[in-house]
Amino acid sequence: MALDPLQALGGTRRAYVVPELKLLYISVAKNACTSIKWLLAELAGEDLERFRLGAGPFVSPDEGIHVRRRWQRTPKLNEIPVSLRSQISPENGWFVFGVVRDPRVRLFSAWENKFLLRNPAYSKWRDEPWFPRVPASPEEVAEDFAAFVDVLHKDPDAAVVQDAHFLPQSPFLAPDVVPYSRIYEISEMKLLLRDLNAHVTEQGRPGDLQLRRSNDTPLKATARMFDGEVRGRIEEFYAEDFQRFGHLWDFAKIEAAKEWTRHDLDELGSRIVLTERINELLGLLAESKQALAECRQTAATKEENIVRLRRQVRTLRQGKPRATASARARVRRSAKAMGGRLRRRVTGSPPA
Repeated sequence: MALDPLQALGGTRRAYVVPELKLLYISVAKNACTSIKWLLAELAGEDLERFRLGAGPFVSPDEGIHVRRRWQRTPKLNEIPVSLRSQISPENGWFVFGVVRDPRVRLFSAWENKFLLRNPAYSKWRDEPWFPRVPASPEEVAEDFAAFVDVLHKDPDAAVVQDAHFLPQSPFLAPDVVPYSRIYEISEMKLLLRDLNAHVTEQGRPGDLQLRRSNDTPLKATARMFDGEVRGRIEEFYAEDFQRFGHLWDFAKIEAAKEWTRHDLDELGSRIVLTERINELLGLLAESKQALAECRQTAATKEENIVRLRRQVRTLRQGKPRATASARARVRRSAKAMGGRLRRRVTGSPPA
């Protein structure tokens, strides 16, 4: 094995290193990463106030944790010394972990969260023919999910497919490079928490660790969503994941899932109303920012004109004999009038 195998991962923002606790977490989207990141931020001593939401395309107050640049005490792999990085291994007392999830369930969850629920960051796709309707029945959900899987199948290089929420998990986890203590299936979160508790206690950080609950999808995947060619197409697209981790997943668990109730669809509808309103407000905010930028540009242009006129006044005052007093007065009046218009534009004051 290479002396520094983790160098191959470079500066991936999916790696979270907590050196003082000998922790390395490789995150994968839609695999409980929101809850795990909040826990890691607490363990690392991050200032949690830095993750408060701003004006970005967020729906849940927990989403600020995904903005990697806000992490100040949890470096990426390329931000730690080579001497430390080369020591990251369970053999040296490190706890190195990741989480995997049945690709069929993960894909449905990501599609529901990003498209069916109208996530603001994904509104740019809403004019695509496969973009889902606001569903009136489980059948409509299944039809629209199948339409997205068709894109996955026919155009795997499409920009929307290349989003991290829809790509296979194995390349992100890089199990041939990362010396994992364990890669947990998402159903093993209690075991992960128990192992993590034991590790940090050994590192001198006793405490009863807890994971935040983050339920961002009211509809759980049911067998109905994978009828026809849908299941086969998904399994083909995620072949690498099934080859490496397929022994962890049993379609019978999906078949055992309860069918949605009217309440589930009503909850979905309420969430959609909320995110549509957020999208509307974000649009208004963008328009306001554009209008403010244009106003500032206009003000800057007028300021430049005022400076130019003042220079002309100084030139006249310095002594061109043929420049009359009336000419100088006209220039001063022009400069004063332009200054007044600028002040009214900026302050919103009415004309005198």
